[in-house]
Amino acid sequence: MNKNLLYVVGLGHNGSTLLDLLLGASSGVFSTSQLNDLLAPYVPDGRAEKDLFWREVLSQLKDGGKELGEQNQSIQLERRAREFIMSKAVRLHYADVNGELLDSLFSAIDDEWIVDSSKNISRALGLLEWDADRVYMLHIVRDIRSYVNSYNMRKEERGQRRGYLYPAFHWYAKNLLASLIVRRRSKHYLIMKYEDFIENPVSEIERVEV
Repeated sequence: MNKNLLYVVGLGHNGSTLLDLLLGASSGVFSTSQLNDLLAPYVPDGRAEKDLFWREVLSQLKDGGKELGEQNQSIQLERRAREFIMSKAVRLHYADVNGELLDSLFSAIDDEWIVDSSKNISRALGLLEWDADRVYMLHIVRDIRSYVNSYNMRKEERGQRRGYLYPAFHWYAKNLLASLIVRRRSKHYLIMKYEDFIENPVSEIERVEV
């Protein structure tokens, strides 16, 4: 059975967590949440089943996942986006390291699909080098005003000051990169509007499944 990866690209505060949960509840789908956050060495909270599962998956990697952790940490907050866009060698190296994880994960599950809602642009580009035929990109987009309001609500919850310039710039930059760079290199690319998803989640999930 040919197994595939559905990768959610875009921004936080866009409904990706809810989307991930709904897709993960579907038959034949294994939800990983933000797989980019799986850093090594993996330190489980206890002996919970999920901890033992991920420990087993990482144990199949040649270095126990050390380089995987280093590579995934290096792209947090899109610190290497320009490098990933400009250098195919960098993308290929990332693809090799993360491909080893995906191969191990696919061998450990029976499901046909993995959902990864990491949203990171650099990761998206690296995964497309791994296998563009098996990586499906889902770009979820929220109205900029709604996104900025959600961003500021989270800031206020943390006792921080509201901001407008940074989140607006972040919205434009990341959605532009996804639309122009990721979309051009992807063989399977679908755009979903956050507002449509919230209004009619069943219909939008069915559109993804098709």
